[in-house]
Parts: sequence; structure tokens; C-alpha cells
Amino acid sequence: MDGDLSPIGCPVLRVVYQTKPDDSSAVALEVSKNYACPSDKKNILFKGSEMCLECPEGTYNSGVSTCQLCPIATYNNRSGQTACLNCDPGTSTYREGSTNSSHCFPTCQLGSYSDNQLQPCASCPLNTYGVNTTYCQPCPAMSTTHEIGATSISMCRVCDYNHYGDECSKRCSSRHCDERTGISSCDVNGSCEWGCKPGWMGVDCIEKCPKRQYGQDCGKLCANRKCQDSFGSSCDHVTGKCVGGCSPGYLSIDCTKRCDPDHYGYGCSKQCSIRHCDETVGISSCDATGSCDRGCIPGWTGTDCLERCDGKYGPGCSSSCSARHCRADDAPCDHVTGSCDGPCDAGWQGETCTDSCNVGLYGRDCALDCNKRQCKNKAASCNHVDGSCGGECQGDYIGIDCTGCDGKYGPGCSSACSARHCRADDAPCDHVTGSCDGPCDAGWKEETCTDKCDTGTYGDNCVMACAARHCIDIDVCPHQDGECVGGCNSGFQGLDCLKDISSKGDSTKDTDYIIIALAVAAGVFCILFITVTCIHLW
Repeated sequence: MDGDLSPIGCPVLRVVYQTKPDDSSAVALEVSKNYACPSDKKNILFKGSEMCLECPEGTYNSGVSTCQLCPIATYNNRSGQTACLNCDPGTSTYREGSTNSSHCFPTCQLGSYSDNQLQPCASCPLNTYGVNTTYCQPCPAMSTTHEIGATSISMCRVCDYNHYGDECSKRCSSRHCDERTGISSCDVNGSCEWGCKPGWMGVDCIEKCPKRQYGQDCGKLCANRKCQDSFGSSCDHVTGKCVGGCSPGYLSIDCTKRCDPDHYGYGCSKQCSIRHCDETVGISSCDATGSCDRGCIPGWTGTDCLERCDGKYGPGCSSSCSARHCRADDAPCDHVTGSCDGPCDAGWQGETCTDSCNVGLYGRDCALDCNKRQCKNKAASCNHVDGSCGGECQGDYIGIDCTGCDGKYGPGCSSACSARHCRADDAPCDHVTGSCDGPCDAGWKEETCTDKCDTGTYGDNCVMACAARHCIDIDVCPHQDGECVGGCNSGFQGLDCLKDISSKGDSTKDTDYIIIALAVAAGVFCILFITVTCIHLW
């Protein structure tokens, strides 16, 4: 407020207003007192004094006891006025009490709005229409506007039951509403009452989940899946499916479900409890790959100890089957023990035939004594396989181990293998014992089949007794076949007269007697039958 106030004849009261509503300017206050001013004056408090003055600029004298501020959209640039001037059409003021037309600013047009109706303005949104420049009214149910800035209710248009949205261009049936609870209604916005199906979002559930998100409410992150191809796999916005399958230890279409505690691997297809883990110290854990904490028990290999040793055996599959000395070329190789399941090559012993003979022994089954070799060099070493002397033999002994004889056997190679009476023509001839390693010809006995049967016995294995024969000359009994050289006693036959033929003759006689008796009886019966018949007829 500028200037001095005084009774009539003094300078005119002036009130200064700022042009914006956020400016705090002084406004003259009117105070009613017990005295009355003339009709064109008002009692006004100014600088602590009460004076009868004309209503200042920005106010007017309405005939009441005080000066009135010019309303919104009006102004007064002179004092002592009984009315305020209107702003030009399409303009208005920010506040009451404006003093100049410059305080009038452009207003919002119908269909747009602001809190004070002055610019800047916002257009009425879709599904609403303008009722004034400060408020937009929502359209009635099941109707919508086709564009923003609608200016009347007539611009709210009703869609049919299967359409909604701008210009009713969206189909209710194209939404992806979650209808597990019930079928969703379809309002002007296409709102889904119970939310969206997995993979969809928005009020009307027609927007796919953002990239790298999927599932119900788009609440799952693609990055949290355990796809086998974690970087290259696509991510379906609905299911999050891992196209290439899951990493070991996970399953479900989006590979987010862990295997249960007893399963692991691709598709949780492997069982922890059938692994062959070394659990001598403690039970092994079972992670996504089935890894055994402390390795495998003998005979098994692999991260999860489910692979049998192949061509190897034992702890860590560290021993090679080919390194064994099994006698049979096709001997099996147990993946756990490496057992040959049969005898070993000469010079080797043990279940796996990998242990050499003990010191002082050699050959098959480590059964030969190095001390029994006939080496010329008494201090010669003894190879555990063949007992080689590494030099010449004593006397007639031959062979790498100086224990063999050429067609002979026994001490000093003194006995001829050909002098034996082995039943088998190809019977072996052990150079030490001369054993036939089988039965003897009839009449011979002992290991070398060179001893005749004892007196009084003959035949195979010398089990036949000479005294049991029925020979005319009982004193002669060849040890091979027990032949009765002088013939057999009456009633007996055969080379050794053991076949009894007398019992067979008696049996024949008895049979003849029986036949004759039966013939006589039959004749008597016929005579009696004829006699009785004749008497009866007569």
C-alpha cells in the first residue's frame, strides 16, 4: 500500500496488489465503529488511525458496512467504486481484490481443467468429460469416451457386451483374466476382477509381462531359472519354460524346483541312495550332480560313483586288468577285486595273480622248490616264473631250471617215460615223478604205472582176485587179465573163468517140466469135458 490517507481533499487511498496469488500484499481492513461515515465512505483503519475513506482499488462499496474485495474474474483500478469490472471473456484472476486488467489471465477451456481454472491446464482423461474448468466427471457405467478432452456427457458412448475401451475397439474375450474364481465382468476399462492369468498384466490383462519376467503377476524372474542353457534359453512370458531342459538337480517346466533329498542329476532321474560312495568315515552329501564327498568304494568311478571300472579294478580303478597274470586268456576281471576266478600263470599267486611267488619258490602255483634245481652254479638266482638257473645244469639234467630229462624222469633221469604203462597214449611224463596223471593199463599200478599188481590180484586197478577164478590150473594168474591158461572148470567160461553157465541149464530144465505138466493137465480137462457133454446129451 502506497501514499498517505487523510480526510476528503487529501491524496487518494491507494492499495497495491501483486499480480500473482503467491505474493503477500497488504489489504486495507475495514473496521466498523460506533460512528457512521457518509454513504460513499467507509470507516477504514490505516496506520493505527480510523478514517472515513472511499473504498480503495480492488474493492467496491456494496452499501454494507465494509468495502468488499473484487471477486475472482473481476478487478477495480479506481477507488470509490460501487462495482468491479469483469475480466475479458476466457480470462480470470488468481484471487479476489485484483486492481488491474493485467491481473486477468487465460482460463482453461471446457474439457480441460486445473485447480484454479487458469492455465496451464490438463485435458479430461478418457472415460470422463468436463463439467467446468476445475473438474472432469466420469462417464456413466458401461460407457466410454473415444478421446481425451470430452466436453459433455453426450461424448460418453456405450459399448456392446463384448467390447470396451477407446471407440469400443477392444474385445472383452481377448483379455487374459484369471477366472479360476469366476468369470470376470467387462467394464469400460475391461478390468479383470480377480487379476490376470500368469504371463499377463495391466488393468485389462492384455499386456505381456516385461522382458525377462513371467508367471503370475509377472512376479518371477527369468534369471532365477536353472536352465541347462542358462544364457541362450528363451523365456516364455507365461510359463518361463526352459526349452533345452533343466540343469542337474532341478525340474519343472521353468526349472525352479529342486530335486528331493534322495534324487539328483538331469530331471532328478538319479537316486542318491544307490551311489557307491566311500562312506567309511561318514555319510556323503548329495548335491545337484550327486558328487561323493570322499570318492568311491573300490570298483566304481565317476563323480557320482555309478560307473563300474572298465578294464580296471580296485580303489579308484587304479589297477589294470591287463597287468594281472591269469592263466586263462579270457579270465574275468571283477571290477571290485580284480579276481582271475581261476589259476595264475607260472610264477604268480594271489586272487589277482599279481603277486610273485615267495622267495625260494617258482613255477605253476609256486609249487616248485628252487633248492631242488640241479644248477651247475649252486649260487644261481631263481626266477620266480621259470626257476631259470641262468647257466649250465649238472649231469644229465636239462631245461631252463635244470630239473628236466629228455624222455626220462626221476633222479639222474634214470627212468624212461616209455617204460610206463599209462592208459592214455598222450599221458604226460613229469620229469621229477614220472606221473601218468591218470589211470594205468590193466595189471599195473602206482603213479608211474610201472609196478605190476601184487601177487594174487590182476586187472584194472588190481582189484580182481585170482582165487575167485574157476581155472583148472589155479596156480597161473597173469597180472594183466587173470587168464585161465588151462581152461575153466565145468559150468564156467570166460577168459578168467568167472562166468557161471551151470545155473542157466537148471533153469531151462525147470521150464521144460512146467510146460509138460501144463500139457497133461490140459489133456485131462478136455477128456472130462467131452465125457460130461456126452452123458448130458444121452
